Amino acid sequence: TAELLSESQRSGGLDFDTLTNLSFSPLRIINFLTPNFFGTPVDGSYLTPGKGVFFEDAVYIGFLPLLSAFAAVIGWLQWRNLLMEPRRAFRSVPLWMLLTVIGFVMGMGRYTPVYHWLYDYAPTFDAFREPVRWMIYPVFALSVMAGIGAQNWGRSQRLFFWTRLSGAGGAGMVVLAILVQQFDQSGSEFVPVLTGALIAMGSWLVGACLLTLAQPDESWNVPRIRWQLAVLFFVAADLAWAANGLNPTVPEQFYREASITEPQGRLYWFEDYKDQVMFQEYFDLSDYRKARRDWPRVRRSLLPNLNMLDDVATFNNFDPLVPGHHAQYIELIEQEGENAARLLRAAAVGQVYGDIQPEGWGKIDGEIPSYKAPYEPALAWVVSEAVYANTPELESALLLDADWSPEKTVILSGEAPSDEEAPVGDALTEVSFFEVQRDSPDHKRYRVVTDGRGYLVLSNTWYPGWSVKVNGESADLLRANMSFMAVELPPGGGEVTFRYLPTINLLSLAISFVSVSVMLVLIALGLVRSVDRDQIVQV
Repeated sequence: TAELLSESQRSGGLDFDTLTNLSFSPLRIINFLTPNFFGTPVDGSYLTPGKGVFFEDAVYIGFLPLLSAFAAVIGWLQWRNLLMEPRRAFRSVPLWMLLTVIGFVMGMGRYTPVYHWLYDYAPTFDAFREPVRWMIYPVFALSVMAGIGAQNWGRSQRLFFWTRLSGAGGAGMVVLAILVQQFDQSGSEFVPVLTGALIAMGSWLVGACLLTLAQPDESWNVPRIRWQLAVLFFVAADLAWAANGLNPTVPEQFYREASITEPQGRLYWFEDYKDQVMFQEYFDLSDYRKARRDWPRVRRSLLPNLNMLDDVATFNNFDPLVPGHHAQYIELIEQEGENAARLLRAAAVGQVYGDIQPEGWGKIDGEIPSYKAPYEPALAWVVSEAVYANTPELESALLLDADWSPEKTVILSGEAPSDEEAPVGDALTEVSFFEVQRDSPDHKRYRVVTDGRGYLVLSNTWYPGWSVKVNGESADLLRANMSFMAVELPPGGGEVTFRYLPTINLLSLAISFVSVSVMLVLIALGLVRSVDRDQIVQV
């Protein structure tokens, strides 16, 4: 992650508004009590207030577990000064409360000054988007506290008084919401969503109250296991209801081979059109039914990253972090639009989707607008000339030069070599032999025969960890045409091998080894302390 982040388009950070686009709005606190207060994408009723995304804002752990988590706090306040063995679990409650508060404050993002301070002063906080994902910590901590709080489920008269009162309130909530549904004439789309959420919350409240009142007393001749099973069934039903439809299924045929026409070369989706198709026509974040109803079209679409199901390559994928120079190259394609034919050719793109037709490309008949290149794209080729660009601005200018041809000239990043370091020998005029001997994701091998010196250019993205050998000798791997790879060929050519081995592997192994060692030491210390504590108790 550290390596990818340093190479990515976010290596210089993001602006605060983009970074905190999805922050947990204070309005969504009510989602702890009922998950569908703002609707649900299961039936298309989600209203997305505050630019929210349903699955990002999901914090519901169940109505009864939430009450049990609060019972854990009350139990800790009651038992924190006692050393009774049955209450040992309550000693950890402060840790879970602290984790809940920290995660909640961090998840609020732009709605609290804390995140802005961290954005200004804490390393990496300007690179990772969507603070709402910090809410996984409150959800986890509250779930643990729910288990602890179950031990504090009592039968006092005071508890029964408030339980009956709450049960009556929940029943009233259900009745009132049903009446509003029956007699509402406003036509507002929010009314059925709100009343449905209130009916659900009131129902779970009544159920929780009934279970509390039905706790078997020691004097009752009723096995407690029955009541415990009833509680378990109640919680399971609540969570099953809350999650119902949120993981839509499709027929297994979806993952079989689709009837598509395999494109020549790589695909490219123009960004605006890709977003339109992805988030409006198919994967609507407010309505999951669209993709499920129209799954055959979704399957044939070759949208990133669905193209992987058919082993079809796309140049612009759907990942949050990509190498920065790759993202910059895509920006140039978007900027040039119909004049981007040379850039697409250098990226081995042979077909594009969108409303933009590159100059000289032919239209393809199909469900969505697409255009085909008048050539068969090459993944690797040899050129005779190279020019150097020592700044990103110069690099962009050379790529956009109308006289630039990727088949003749390669643009190399960095300073031009001195006279002493300049390539020796005449530039090639002819490639007499070119063979791809191996082409796998991490190992590529070529055999090239030329009549002079030149450069082998690959349309694969340059990234740390790639190395190259020419005739068995290590050579300099060059970043070519802003985003790709190249290597200088000696006069006559030879065998060229590209290999990828993550540069950070050894550091990763060292960190893992130290982490496991520390964990084992802590476990051993914990076992020793546990034995000592038992001996003290026995004494």
